[in-house]
Amino acid sequence: MPLSKSTLERLEELQSLFEKQEYDQVISECISLRSSSKAEQGDDDDESDAQLANILYEIQAKAHLQLDQLKEVQDLVSSQSNNSRLQPLAAYAQYRLKNYSKAKKLSTSIIEESDNVLARHVLAQSLYRMGDTESSWNEYHSISIPDDEVEQAQLLTNALGVRNSNATPLSVGSENGENDALVEKAQAIFSKEMMNSEIPFDMYELAYNLGTYHLLFNADDAEDTSEGGSILETAETAIRNELGDDEEAIEDLAPVLLARC
Repeated sequence: MPLSKSTLERLEELQSLFEKQEYDQVISECISLRSSSKAEQGDDDDESDAQLANILYEIQAKAHLQLDQLKEVQDLVSSQSNNSRLQPLAAYAQYRLKNYSKAKKLSTSIIEESDNVLARHVLAQSLYRMGDTESSWNEYHSISIPDDEVEQAQLLTNALGVRNSNATPLSVGSENGENDALVEKAQAIFSKEMMNSEIPFDMYELAYNLGTYHLLFNADDAEDTSEGGSILETAETAIRNELGDDEEAIEDLAPVLLARC
């Protein structure tokens, strides 16, 4: 039995609420939609009802995560143990709770069943937090880069941060970023944004990590070193344009300025 017109309209409204970051309303609407959909369909289409419910539980869990309501995510997952859509979010909640060993274990078990971008991202970051930066960097190379540009930037920002943290006196200046797919993709995103002469504020972390990468791993190449400095300067400009010279701006600028020294 297909979803009713009213249910479809409420799902569209739900998407709109999420985009507007009205997460409390999203949670309330998910609960209401599950209840009303079940009443509409009765017992005639249990499979359709279950699929809709699973999707709504997933959306609700994502809203709880946005509100840092991690206990609520855990409770939701516990009550819906057969809902595979919630498992990657459960792993992410464990990561956010700094339970890195649990996050690693859960994300690994998810990946063994089926490939999942969020689970791989959680695994890579958990390995990083546990000090295994080389395995984390390798794991990032197994992640399918998402189509969404914001998600791309987030993934590449974290990946380059991991790589930069793995730098040692022996590795500095020993790598050519042009041969690495993640570095190439980050460079392409940065270059695209720079077509407008400057980058938006939400891209400054990517610029910071990319510029630092050039300085660390291409230190023997004068052209790459110069490019790294230019990219860091772009990150500094993005912060100053957005935040001015207030305390928050100074705090955000500190690592950028240090990297340029």
